[in-house]
Amino acid sequence: MFEIAWSKFKANQLNKKVIIEETIDVSQMISKSAFLQWEEHCVECSAPDCYTTCPLYVKRADYKCSRFVDGINKISEVPGGDGFSVYIEFRRWAKLETQWPQSPRLYTLSFLRKLTYLLNSIEKFISFLSGMLIIVSKKRKLNEILYWLLLKSYPLFSETKKEDKYDGLFFQFYSLNTELAGFQFEIYNKNGVQYRTRFEASPGLNQYFIHQESLPTGNNFRARLWNEGQTSLKVVISWLHIVKFNSSGYDLIFNKVKKESQMQFEVTDNFKLAHSETEQHIKCLVFDLDNTLWEGVIGDAGADGVKVNEHMVSLIMELDSRGIICSVCSKNNFEIAWEKIKQLSLDEYLLFPKINWLPKSENIKSIAREMNIGMNTIALIDDSLFERTEVSKNCPEVRCYDALEGLNLLSFPEFNPLLSNLSSKRRLSYLTESKRLSTKTTYTGDIDEFLKYCEMKLIILDPLQNKDRCYELVMRSNQFNISGIKYNKDDFYNLLTINQSICWSVSDRFGDYGIVGFLRWEHSGLNTIIIDFVMSCRVAEKRVEEAIFSWFSENISLTNTFQIKFVNTNRNKPILEKLTQIGAVLVGPIDNTTNLTLTKEILSKNPSLLKIFNESGF
Repeated sequence: MFEIAWSKFKANQLNKKVIIEETIDVSQMISKSAFLQWEEHCVECSAPDCYTTCPLYVKRADYKCSRFVDGINKISEVPGGDGFSVYIEFRRWAKLETQWPQSPRLYTLSFLRKLTYLLNSIEKFISFLSGMLIIVSKKRKLNEILYWLLLKSYPLFSETKKEDKYDGLFFQFYSLNTELAGFQFEIYNKNGVQYRTRFEASPGLNQYFIHQESLPTGNNFRARLWNEGQTSLKVVISWLHIVKFNSSGYDLIFNKVKKESQMQFEVTDNFKLAHSETEQHIKCLVFDLDNTLWEGVIGDAGADGVKVNEHMVSLIMELDSRGIICSVCSKNNFEIAWEKIKQLSLDEYLLFPKINWLPKSENIKSIAREMNIGMNTIALIDDSLFERTEVSKNCPEVRCYDALEGLNLLSFPEFNPLLSNLSSKRRLSYLTESKRLSTKTTYTGDIDEFLKYCEMKLIILDPLQNKDRCYELVMRSNQFNISGIKYNKDDFYNLLTINQSICWSVSDRFGDYGIVGFLRWEHSGLNTIIIDFVMSCRVAEKRVEEAIFSWFSENISLTNTFQIKFVNTNRNKPILEKLTQIGAVLVGPIDNTTNLTLTKEILSKNPSLLKIFNESGF
C-alpha cells in the first residue's frame, strides 16, 4: 500500500502507452504477497525544525515537507502488485519508508488488493474531510489520526505468529529519466543498518529481486528507499513487495535460466530480472591467509616457513587502486600471523583484521558492521571448500571465491566499479578507524587506560574561523545538543562576532576527528550560563565533555559554579544523561526548560584524560 493522500498529479501527463507496453505484468508468477505501508519521508528529516531552517522544505497540505513532487499518484492503467502502479517524482533527499515485518503475513493477490482498496478508500475519504475542514484544522489533523491508527494496526495486517515462508523482495519500476540514476535501499533498527544495497535506475524498465536469505529478521525494523542523486528521479513503481512465487514462477526465475556469473535472469524474451542485488560491486574482499595469501600453514611452519603468494599481493594492490577495501579473516594465532603481515608491509592494506578461532561467517559479519556496509558487498577468497561453504550457508549474500581464481577476479564485473578521483584514496579513510578498533579490541586495560594510550588531544578554536563547520554541527546534531536551537545562518554568524563561543577539534594517535563541538555562553552578573553545547556523537564516551567543561570552568566561568540551560527536545536525552553522569545537578524538574549547575569541585573528581591546547584567543 502507498500513501496517496497527497496526490495532485494529473495522470494523463504520462505517456502511459509506452510504459504499459514495456512493463511486464508478473502477477501470474506470484501466488502471495505481504502488506507493506510505504509513506513519504525525507532522508535528512529533523522535523519540525527543518520546516523553517531547511532550504529544501516544500510545504505539503498538512504543513509537513513534500519530498515528492505532487505526492504518490495512482496509475490504474499500469499493472502492479496492488492492482495498479504509482507514479512518484523523487526530489533530492526524498524517500519511501515502511515498517518491516518480523514474520510477514502473506495474502493472495486478490485479497491484498481488496485490503489495499479498502484502506486507500478510507484514506481518500479522510483526506476529503480534512480538505473540507481546512479552516478549522489547517494541519489536517484527521490525516494524522488516520496514519496513527494505521501505524497501530500495522502489525495486525502485516505480522503473523506462524511462519509464512516467502521468497524475497521484488522491486519493479519504470524510470522516466533519460540518464542513469539510482536508489539506495536499507533495512535498519535502533542498532543501525542491518542490510544495504543499491538499485540502478536505467531509463525504462528495471526489475530487482532480493532473496529472503539476504534480508535481516528481528523486531522493530524499518525499510527505506531513497533517491541517491542530487536531481529529481521520476519513476512508475509497479512492485515493491515481499512476495512468494508460485511454482512455475519460481522455476522460471531460480532454476531454468540462472546465469551463475552475473546472476541475471531471462524469463521470457522481454522479461529480464536485470541488475540483481548480487550484481552489486564488491566493496570489501576478505582474504584468508594459509595457502591463500601465502603458501603453507604459518602455525606449523612459522613465519619463515611460509612463502608469500605474489599474485595475491598484486591483487590487493590493484583492488586498492580501484577503491575496493581488503580485509583478512583467518583461523590463526593473531600475533604470529599479524607479524608476518607487517613484514610483508600489508598491515595498512588489510583493514579490520579478524585473526582468531571464531567461525568465519561471524567474523565477516563483524567486518560488515565495522565498515557499515551491506553483506552483499563483501566477498571472501579462501582455499578451503569447508570455510567457503560455512560462510555461504550462514551468510548467503557473501560471494565466495576459491584462492585458485586469484588474479582472474580482476576481470569479473563485480570487481570493476566506476572509478573516481577518490577511489584510490578510499582505503585511507578506513585505515584510521581500523587501527582504532583493532587496538581497542586487543587492549587489556579499562576504558580510561585505553584513552590515555590513545594520546587524545583537544584543541580549543575560534568559531569565527570555522563558522561553516560550527553551523553544520548546530543544525545537524540532535542527541548531543542541549538547546535544539536551529538558527538562521546569518543570525548564527552574527552571534559568533559577540565573542562568547568556542569550538574544538579532537585527535588521537590514530588520526583526526576534526571539529566535533561548539559551545556558546552568556554572562548575567556573576552568573555564567551555557546556552548552546553541541557535540558530535563520534567522540561520545571519550571524556571530551569532562575536558571541555573543566577548561570552561577554569578559563571562562566567573565563579566556581556555572549553569547549563537545558531545553528538552525529546531527542537530547543522551546529553542530559551524560551531564548528570559527570556531576551536573538539576536546579528544578525537567519540563520544557531547566537549568543544571556544575562546579569546579565536582569536575575535579573527573580528571581530564585529554591534553588541551588553546588556540581560541581566550
